[in-house]
Amino acid sequence: MAAFDGERGEFRFAFGVSDDGAIERARGAATATATAAATATPAEEIVARDVARRARDDPATWSGTYETHGDVEVVRSAHGTTASTLEGCPEDADVVRGVYEGGLKAWECARDLAAHVGTAAFDVDGLVDAAGGRVRAMELGAGQAGPGLAAARRLGARCETLTLTDYNRDVVEEVTAPNALATFALMESEGEATPGRLRLLCGDWSGYDAFVEADGVDLLLTSESIYDASQYGSLCAFIAHALSPRGVCLLAAKSYYFGVGGGTNAFASYCETYFGALRVERVKTISDGKSNVREILAIRKISEQ
Repeated sequence: MAAFDGERGEFRFAFGVSDDGAIERARGAATATATAAATATPAEEIVARDVARRARDDPATWSGTYETHGDVEVVRSAHGTTASTLEGCPEDADVVRGVYEGGLKAWECARDLAAHVGTAAFDVDGLVDAAGGRVRAMELGAGQAGPGLAAARRLGARCETLTLTDYNRDVVEEVTAPNALATFALMESEGEATPGRLRLLCGDWSGYDAFVEADGVDLLLTSESIYDASQYGSLCAFIAHALSPRGVCLLAAKSYYFGVGGGTNAFASYCETYFGALRVERVKTISDGKSNVREILAIRKISEQ
């Protein structure tokens, strides 16, 4: 069940409340346990209804806050948990490769992508037409899932499946899934239809092809996922596998990540050099003087016609 305040400043999603809407005590913080192993965490599917059932059985309450992206409003976690609380992570770490991929943080480029998807600048009707009326949407490295949930609000009943993923299982269970369920509750409270199905995946994306059929995604969203150039091969391989012939992958990232060498220029060059069936174009550049230049790329399959 969902509880909304009058000023729309705070949102609580109480999975274990009675019908009168009484809210039980708030959970203080999300936790995420990660292995320190150097090898990638194997991919696996998390059953969404099991997450919801465990949450209902838990007397604690997840809490979140409203966040507006373009013309739509979604709900995100208000836990405030940082990587310093995670096993295997040094204090104040944003990312620890192979251990924690930053899913607890609302990243700058994720906000850019959510805002783009949440406005008329993104042609939802054209996407729906290209997909034959029902869109299969997916967000890689979702974490707080702002872009994926903004897309869900724009698509409504036209979203056949929404698949949300994160490297860390605990991030999916403690942040990603509750954000999605709370946003769906918000949609229902405003008379909107929700996506037909919610899927949850965790682990390294190199193994997601076992759970996503070839050509099975019409809208693929990802942000801040190309800072590490060593991951370009597995990312491009999954895009080439999953993207439908008339689908689009929207990728938001910085033009250059200082100290690690990745960025939009390097990724676009790699993608088109080693994956000739993919075409990359820049759809938006954000240069606000507050940080490095940020971009949104659109990746499509080259038509065989």
